[in-house]
Amino acid sequence: MGFIYVTKPVQIEAVSSDVLSYMEKGITAAIPKWLLGGFIDGTLAMAGTELTCNTKNGRVAVNPGDMLIRLADGEIYPCDLRVFNSKYEEVPEATDKHPYK
Repeated sequence: MGFIYVTKPVQIEAVSSDVLSYMEKGITAAIPKWLLGGFIDGTLAMAGTELTCNTKNGRVAVNPGDMLIRLADGEIYPCDLRVFNSKYEEVPEATDKHPYK
């Protein structure tokens, strides 16, 4: 007989990869600092119109419409929007005092 487990709630930060179109226009105010930091530290890279993300499992492509997720440990990785919507819901007012953090 097996046991049943559920995942613990984890607070993440996320933004649609579509926000990067603002970078092409020179508008960086709409882009989270952690996402810009990903370009500075090499986690994220643009080659032409291709965006890639360096994860623990190697470099992976970020597809248009993917969500870019930042975990509590700072790791950034892409997630298909349909998968994202099935796993996460927006916290109305995320704060440092949120019970999931």
